[in-house]
Amino acid sequence: MRQSLSRFLTDQSGAVTVDWTVITGATMVSGLMVSLIIALGTSDVSHDTADLLTGYSDPAAPAPLPQDLTDVERACALGADAAKAAFDATGRRIESLLVYQASDFVSGVPNEKRGIADLDKGEILVLRAGATPIRLNMTDDNRLLEERAYSQKLATDTTISGKTYEVGERVSAAYHLSAGGLTLTGLQLDTDPSGRKSGPMNAIAVSFPLEPGRGYALDGTTDANGAPLSYDAYAGCGTVG
Repeated sequence: MRQSLSRFLTDQSGAVTVDWTVITGATMVSGLMVSLIIALGTSDVSHDTADLLTGYSDPAAPAPLPQDLTDVERACALGADAAKAAFDATGRRIESLLVYQASDFVSGVPNEKRGIADLDKGEILVLRAGATPIRLNMTDDNRLLEERAYSQKLATDTTISGKTYEVGERVSAAYHLSAGGLTLTGLQLDTDPSGRKSGPMNAIAVSFPLEPGRGYALDGTTDANGAPLSYDAYAGCGTVG
């Protein structure tokens, strides 16, 4: 019995396995503890960062517009800062019209032909559902929207039907349309300031905002040359300066 106990206490077989098991277990426990510490620290930092970003606002970014604005109010608000900046930079009065892009209409808008709109009898102008006006900021030496006007120019870069027109681009009134008491004036940009260019329109100025999805029966057209209208005759955002 004593010899058996002595052999058991002095036997080295299996010692490496026991040592390896103990060391591996200790290493795994240490790794788990380190991972837990790192995870907790990372979580704290991420929460702190999220809290910081939640309260951050870029001072250079424009303030968000209220959600309850009408289409007209929103169009005027979107171009207000640009109009003021243009006035501050040039000191020239800014006239702001509300216009619809030619692409806002289901079948486009009539071309100009021999000074007037090339109309078909009984033609109906249909504004697309969801179409909204945009603000057109212009400089002008007088308060008349004319056909042959060298001083009638864009005051701010403006994108119309997917094309961006730069500051200084001339704007020409091509023709007037009548539709049940409404006045619609075809506008051409990037045109000969003499007013001699015929062809397609880029936008339409209106005496009153149109209703999306509605059709307007056109009952007449006149030449804008020699029959300019005051900016006050159109829907707009007023004058800056």
